[in-house]
Amino acid sequence: MKAYEKAMKLATHEQIMAGVELYRAHLPREAQYIAHPATWLNQGRWLDEYEDAVLLSKLKAAPISAVLPMLADPTWRPSVDCIHGRGCYTRATCEAYERSKEKSA
Repeated sequence: MKAYEKAMKLATHEQIMAGVELYRAHLPREAQYIAHPATWLNQGRWLDEYEDAVLLSKLKAAPISAVLPMLADPTWRPSVDCIHGRGCYTRATCEAYERSKEKSA
């Protein structure tokens, strides 16, 4: 509980839970590499980055209100900076979309 309270000073409940869902989608196959919940929180692991189609699908499925604050870039302008015309809300989402297109090609 102490780890969660400490994490809540750095992020919102929604941000942490979005990170939990992404981590669950990328759990290591071997149990010895699965992070203890307190360790995961203390290390700020809700900010971990994952590069694959699972991440892209999770980002699309997550409510934008939960994901956007974690990825926010004040210089990003969706209508101007999105290179493929989809109007992505963040640079990270735009880059993830580009990586998924490259992998599928």
